[in-house]
Amino acid sequence: MKLSIFGLVALAILVLGSAQTLAQNAYITNAASMPGEAPGTVSVLDTSTNAITATIPVGITPWGVAVSHDGARVYITNRDSNDVSVINTATNTVVATIPLDAGGIANGIAVSPDDTRVYAADFATSDVTVINAKTDAAIATIPVGGRPFGVAISPDGSKVWVANGGLSLIDTTSYAVTTVAIPGRTQTTGVAVTPDGKKVFVLDIDTGTVCVLDVANNSVTNIPIGASAVPLAIAVSPDGTRVYVTGFFQTLRQSLIRRRIPSAQRSPSAIIRLVYR
Repeated sequence: MKLSIFGLVALAILVLGSAQTLAQNAYITNAASMPGEAPGTVSVLDTSTNAITATIPVGITPWGVAVSHDGARVYITNRDSNDVSVINTATNTVVATIPLDAGGIANGIAVSPDDTRVYAADFATSDVTVINAKTDAAIATIPVGGRPFGVAISPDGSKVWVANGGLSLIDTTSYAVTTVAIPGRTQTTGVAVTPDGKKVFVLDIDTGTVCVLDVANNSVTNIPIGASAVPLAIAVSPDGTRVYVTGFFQTLRQSLIRRRIPSAQRSPSAIIRLVYR
């Protein structure tokens, strides 16, 4: 399977049957040329042919992408309309639009392992909105402080990690928030969790560093990738052996591997997600 598509790399791979009999789709956000202009779109790419099979109108400046684990829905955050578009992958149409806090700027988004909750980070209002995935309605707003950008969920669904300049941890049962120390990092953006939940990878945009948090003891190891990369989004491969980072106006970096994948798209906004259909 070829993972480099339009300069982005897809990591959330959801299998709904035999890979030999199902086509794999990638969902890619396309923002308008300038913030606040006409609504953006999401392109559906058949990765077996590299053909665009659908273009779906969503909100203004689409950014984050998350896929339900059953592959039935794709969730898109729209920064300038500050809402979440819900796409039915069977029809590739928007079936719901969920408003977030007034005056906010939606960024990262993630779906719980049981597909019952969706968590959307809001950069401007310093909180995370909890969405009931069954009713497509916001049910809670959790203040986390800072500038929430990326969000990731532990494999057991008990924790939500939020990159908000630093790193915050949400207990999904009580909604209690804990600050996790990432020494010397004040502009974190992307966050990702390994499949076993033992490590959390956090990007720092100022220093161009991947910070690796050991969940067991909260120790941090730093992997420099260069400040010129302006790292924004990060993902871990399904087997936990690779980490992928996208950089703004730069090449795509495949961290922890000794090679780079050139980016054909100069300003990738998020790591795209794949769905088997």
